[in-house]
Amino acid sequence: MNFSSKKILQRVSISGFLFSCVLPSAGMVDRNNNTLSDAWELKYNNLVLFSDANATHSPTADPDQDGWTNAQECLAGTNPFSASGVTGKTAVKITPALQQNSFELAWPVIVGKVYRVQTSSDMKFWANVGPLMAAGTNDQQLCMGIQTTNTATDSAAPRLFWRVKVLDQDTDEDGLSNADELILRLDPNQSRSFLDIPDQNLAEYHTTELVQNGISGILLDIDPDNDGSLNLQELKDNTDPKNPDTDGDTLLDSQDAVPTDAEINWLKTPALTYTWQAHVTEISPLHKPIAINQDGQILFRDGRLTGMQINDQKNLWDSASQTWVTLELSGQQNINIGTNEWEMSWSYNGKTVNVAANQTQFDLIEPVIEFIDINDNGVIFGLSKGDNYGRIDPFIPGMVWKRSGTSKTQYAPPNYFFPQYPFPAGEISSVVHNNYYQNALEPRKTFGGIANDGTINALCSHAPVGFNIWMNYASSGNTYSMTTVRDLEQEIDENMTFPGAILDQNRSLCVERRALNAGGYQSKIWLKEGTAISELSFMTNQVVEVAEMSEAINKKQDDTSRLWITSGDACLLEKRIGGTGTARWHKPASMKMGAHRLNAQGLAITEGDPDAQIPKNPTLWRNGKYIDLNTLITKPAGSNLQIIRAIDLSTNGLILVVATENGVTKTGILTPVAP
Repeated sequence: MNFSSKKILQRVSISGFLFSCVLPSAGMVDRNNNTLSDAWELKYNNLVLFSDANATHSPTADPDQDGWTNAQECLAGTNPFSASGVTGKTAVKITPALQQNSFELAWPVIVGKVYRVQTSSDMKFWANVGPLMAAGTNDQQLCMGIQTTNTATDSAAPRLFWRVKVLDQDTDEDGLSNADELILRLDPNQSRSFLDIPDQNLAEYHTTELVQNGISGILLDIDPDNDGSLNLQELKDNTDPKNPDTDGDTLLDSQDAVPTDAEINWLKTPALTYTWQAHVTEISPLHKPIAINQDGQILFRDGRLTGMQINDQKNLWDSASQTWVTLELSGQQNINIGTNEWEMSWSYNGKTVNVAANQTQFDLIEPVIEFIDINDNGVIFGLSKGDNYGRIDPFIPGMVWKRSGTSKTQYAPPNYFFPQYPFPAGEISSVVHNNYYQNALEPRKTFGGIANDGTINALCSHAPVGFNIWMNYASSGNTYSMTTVRDLEQEIDENMTFPGAILDQNRSLCVERRALNAGGYQSKIWLKEGTAISELSFMTNQVVEVAEMSEAINKKQDDTSRLWITSGDACLLEKRIGGTGTARWHKPASMKMGAHRLNAQGLAITEGDPDAQIPKNPTLWRNGKYIDLNTLITKPAGSNLQIIRAIDLSTNGLILVVATENGVTKTGILTPVAP
């Protein structure tokens, strides 16, 4: 008989020895939901799974009458139908050794299991003795030698109980125990034993074939459920080869975008490749792209920060004409604000703003401090800046540019608009977003945006008083009417609010970051739907500043659109049946990395982080999988092109990216190639 042994020095008097079946499982396949391993059942029951109709197959039954239940035998890896032999009831033998004052413990083993010798003086608290012990391929028993410093009759020696505890192990961390992998003829040291397919997928639906013949027993080129997916594809998708609709969402597995997620019940997005076209070579590290629309127009956040003159006009790039679009920076607008009806007269050339109500003069310091967003109609949202000689905070009006005719490259002068809020007497401060300098260098639409219907999602802040007002501005021609969404009433020094994405006049997001008494911060995400405001604090435990939203492809059962929301590494998809609170939302398991942008084609992108300690490439989420964008393009011959950031995703699938090539940073567009 083969065996392995260990020797341990103890001062003991032997009182008794047990074999323990307190056995945590590392993982198993249990398709018949009886808490027993399917692989173990098939091994000892002639390739047939246990049946609820057979009383001897119950986890609590003991068909071989050896004192161990099926559950205990399963965890120990022993034969439930035989009380003898190596695979029968495991017994421990205590054998006096030839050396004086020593003895040896020995027990039969199952390859793949690991064993722990323990000792106790009261059988309540057990202490480990020696290391974990695992059986080698040819081992049939393990031994441990115990050497004492007294005789077994020494009355001064403590009297101890001993036991062997059996444990499962999952060396490759694939969710299957080593013992089960050996029964299934898989490699317990490799999580993917065949064609880069997870062992868990192989075991889930082909347990019988694996136990009987290993991987060679799986017929890969057949389609037993006639769903259009061969067994090989079903293995890759982890779908049931004997069920044409694994997740029960009425779509065949071969047509389903994510056939294991019933809430993602839209058709597969075509597996398109992309063409790369560079459009703008980096002017300065601060010249950052922030948005793209369906016409391929790219908006850059801030030319001012590059050291360029304002009239350099390098903020809107038109990819169709390969030119910079001129955005006029002057304009006039008389605005009535609140009940005081203050008349504001703007003049870019004179750089003054007169407020008639209280005779306060503002200097227009910078006509444009940054651009925020562009929609599919080419409407651009940006911010200006004024001051009144430092007596109060900067005065930040919003600016909107619209196309002047049918040409997509001709724009009218900007229209200015102001928050309408009852500020304290004697003070006027209108800020449509807060803390812009802190985030001005980031290539993200951190502060709201503009919907395709022209509605703007923004914020009104007043630092001295300490308030943040989340607002929407609805567009009617060149006039903007303000709606207060939520008065957040928070001190800006401690808490911050960031307007998020906006779909239309009725639906927008806001992120509220609050300081905690115990230190650190917590983020809450607010969703506006019409006049209703709901909190999505259960969405993420991260400290985030950005929240994005899109409509999903498939609608709810009442034929209304479904929302798709992402922030940080969390994604929420509105369930088809609706619901309220947390029951309304589904967290797709396939989107654990979250997303930076979403669109109504069922696509999402992650941004990537080239500056991380371990750089992260940007990815495309499509049909339940994240795909490195660099693998979806054909690089020019001899090029070392590397996409390092994904910035935006248009409604028609254009991806705005930043790449490096031969040491040069470029902004470009990935365009899907028609199949």
